[in-house]
Amino acid sequence: MIPLAPACYFALLSFAWIASQPGSPIRSTIHYPDVPPAVVSVSTFLWREGASPVRVASVPAHIGKPVDLAAAAGARLLVVFARADGAYLVDGPFTAPEHESDRVLDPASRWTIKAALASGPAHGTPLEWVGAVHDSADGWPRCFWNGSGKWECWGARTDEAGVVLAAEPGKLWWTVASGAQAAEWRSDEWGRLLIVRGPENSPADALRFVLAQPVAPPPQRFRTVRLNTALATTVTATPVGGGAVWVAGARPPARSWAEIRAAGAGPKYLSLEDLSSGPPSLRVSIALDRPRRLEGTVSGGGTRARGALVTLFRLIDPVPDPKERVKPRRVFAAESTADEDGAYRFEELADADYEVVAWHPQLGRASVFVPQAREQLQIQLDLPGVVRGRVLVAGKPASGVDVFSVPDPAAFNSAEDPVDVKGGDGSTGADGRFAVALAAAGGGELRVGGGAYAVRRLPLPVPSVPLVDLGDIELGASLDIAIVLDQDAPCGIRTVGPVGRTGLHVLTAVQTGPGLYKVSLPEEGLWEFGLSCGRETRTLVPAVVRIGPDNAGRQLHFSVKQEE
Repeated sequence: MIPLAPACYFALLSFAWIASQPGSPIRSTIHYPDVPPAVVSVSTFLWREGASPVRVASVPAHIGKPVDLAAAAGARLLVVFARADGAYLVDGPFTAPEHESDRVLDPASRWTIKAALASGPAHGTPLEWVGAVHDSADGWPRCFWNGSGKWECWGARTDEAGVVLAAEPGKLWWTVASGAQAAEWRSDEWGRLLIVRGPENSPADALRFVLAQPVAPPPQRFRTVRLNTALATTVTATPVGGGAVWVAGARPPARSWAEIRAAGAGPKYLSLEDLSSGPPSLRVSIALDRPRRLEGTVSGGGTRARGALVTLFRLIDPVPDPKERVKPRRVFAAESTADEDGAYRFEELADADYEVVAWHPQLGRASVFVPQAREQLQIQLDLPGVVRGRVLVAGKPASGVDVFSVPDPAAFNSAEDPVDVKGGDGSTGADGRFAVALAAAGGGELRVGGGAYAVRRLPLPVPSVPLVDLGDIELGASLDIAIVLDQDAPCGIRTVGPVGRTGLHVLTAVQTGPGLYKVSLPEEGLWEFGLSCGRETRTLVPAVVRIGPDNAGRQLHFSVKQEE
C-alpha cells in the first residue's frame, strides 16, 4: 500500500464527511498553499450562526506542506490552524465555492476565551463582544454557548481585551475578558465602552477616571448656581486594557459626568446621561486634547489687585445669551490667589466652558464667562460701593481690629451667587481706619471687632451706594463672665454665639480653679455653653443663656448633666 501524504489524508477525511451528507456532491477543492510553520494541526468545523461550531475533521500539519480541503459547494465552513501554544489562525466562516480555489490565510494569532456559568445570564441569551483593542471589523471574536452549559468566545486576538455582553429584559449582563480569561458576570441597567486616546492620537498613559455629580442645593438655597460635587456612586468605571474603560451602572444622576485625565493631556468631561442612552455594543472613542491654560491679571480702580481671590468654575449648563438674566449652574474647578502683580494662572484645563469669579475685599468683584478657545483673560473688578470708618477703643484709634461684611441670612439663602451678597473684609490700620467693598446686592451688616475686642454690628444700605461713611466707631468693653460648675470636670468649656446671628464666635473659657472658669464674650445675645471633653461634648444645664450688660462681672452657675 502506498502511504498517503498528510495533506491527502486530510482531504480524504474531509471527502468522507462531505460525501456522507445527502445531496452534497463534491464540487471543488480549497487550497491553502502557505501555512505558517508554527501550525501543528488543521481542523474543519461546520459553522452555525449563534451556536458552537461542530468539528468535522482534524489532521496534523507539517512544515512546508500545503493543505487541500475538499468541500461541497454552499457549505458554511470554518477552518482553524492550531499552534502548539494554544493560539490559532482562522479562515472563515465562508461558503465553499463551486470551483477549485486558493485562499489566503489571515495571519492574526487568536485564541478562545472560555468561562463557566457560575451565575449570570440565562443559558442561551445572545452574547456579544465589544473589543477594546481592535474594532472587530472582521467579525471576530464570536461568542456563543456550548453544549456543556458554558459560554466561549472564539477568535479573540491574543492581544485583545474587551467586554462580553448578554442583554436580558431590563438588565445588561457583562464581564471583562482579556488574556483568554474572563471575570465574574455582573449586571447593570446600561454600559458603554470608552476608548481613550491622548493628544495627536497617542496612547492614553496613566489614565485617571472620576465619576461625579452635582450636589443639589439645600431647600433654603434652591436658587443657587454654585453647586458642590460628589462621586456618582451608582455608576462604576472598570479598566479593560490600555486606554479602554467600561462604564456601567444604574440610571445616572442628573447632570452627572465622567472626568477623564491622562498624562500630558487636559481633562475631558462626558455626560453620563448621554453615555447611558446609547447602545452598549457601540464603542465611544474619546480624543484628549493638549492641556489648556488660562492666565491674566486682575485689576481694579486703576491698580493691580494683589491678593485677589480668583475662582474658576466649569459650567454644566450652556453659556446663556448676553441678554438673558438666567445664570448657568456651575461647579468648582480650581482656585488661585493673585500675586504681587495681580497675576493669576490656571493649568491643565479642559476644552470646556468656564466662568472666572474674582473678588477683592477693597477693589470689588467680577464674573466673566471664558470661551473654550480663550487662554488669556484680563479681569477688571467692579466696585459697587465702599464702606469706611475709624475704630476707637477707649477713645483711641485701635489697629488690627477685624472688619467683616456679613450677609443677611434671608438674602444669602435666596441669592443665586453668594458673592453677590458678600462684601469685603479687612482690618484697621495704625490710625484705626478701614475701607472695604460693599456687597454688589447691598444689605447685610458690618461686624467690627472680635477676638480681644468687643463687637459692634452696623447695618448696611440696600441697594449699595457709592460711599457709606460710618465715622468713628467706639468699641465698648467685652462682657466678662465667671462660670461656676456644680462639680469639677476634667474638661474645657466651649461657648458659641450669639445664637441666631450670622458670624458666630466660638470661644474657649479659661479654667481658674476646680469647677471655675472665666470667659470674655465680645457681644450680647444668646450663647450656648457645653463641656468639651476631647472628641465628646457633654451638656450643661442650662445649655443656652442670654448674656447682656447685666451679666458682666457676675457669676453664671451651671450643672453638669449626668450621662445616661
